[in-house]
Amino acid sequence: MNSADRESIHKEESGLAYEYIPAASFSKRSIRQLCEDYFNQEADQYDAHDSSALRRSMYLSAIDSYVLDQAQRLASCRQILSFGCGTGRREESLATGLPHQVEITGVEISERMAKMARARGLRVIRALGDPGTPDSNSVDLAIALYSFIHCPNRSSRLSTLRAMRKSLKPGGLLIVDVFNLDDKFEFDSKIADGGIAIPPLRRGSAKGDTYYRRREGDAVSFMHYFTVGEMASILEESGLTIQGVTGVGHGYLPGRLGVPLDEGCLLFTCTKVR
Repeated sequence: MNSADRESIHKEESGLAYEYIPAASFSKRSIRQLCEDYFNQEADQYDAHDSSALRRSMYLSAIDSYVLDQAQRLASCRQILSFGCGTGRREESLATGLPHQVEITGVEISERMAKMARARGLRVIRALGDPGTPDSNSVDLAIALYSFIHCPNRSSRLSTLRAMRKSLKPGGLLIVDVFNLDDKFEFDSKIADGGIAIPPLRRGSAKGDTYYRRREGDAVSFMHYFTVGEMASILEESGLTIQGVTGVGHGYLPGRLGVPLDEGCLLFTCTKVR
């Protein structure tokens, strides 16, 4: 990364700065409803934020390139399931990079984002298990990109992974990225971007939980920061076999694959053995 890039990263538009809020402030509100309201608020400008925030753009681009590479290595990749597909921009790009037609099913609770994803050719359902959920053993690749962090608790995380695994073919891949509770650069970077960052608790029932809002927006959303061990245990309990985990620079060296596991987000690649 050159000096101009570093300077740009630390001059994010003020509208993209975030305020992080203690979990106790919203403990009695429905996390699912908070997330739905937040992403409805963000829908019209979400793609623009992905491209205009350099740190975020570099991170997302690196993940997208990795996912495309993994998809191209599969013997078949004609059915894709995307949990938290948002506007469908990343899924559309993935499909464009494959040499054959792909059917993509997205899962999205924000109706405004779902409408945009449908316009990009995705079949979108509101929740796994709804009509339109891919059949068992039918999906070649399942992804949860920048989305699994919004699942409100361990039970919902486990049920989501089990449902995605059920749809996967034996030998199919699941790729998921999560924010890292042990990333030593994460919250300093948010302050550098003009935000207000209160790190999540590191113990107790709310360990890793945080709430946030864009400082120029009203709606509040929820995010969970995982440790490597926590995420690995959920994946394994869901019946998936972990092929690998890598650190991906986010707050520091954004988009760099293979950073130490305490210096970036966590990217897990898993398979369904049988």
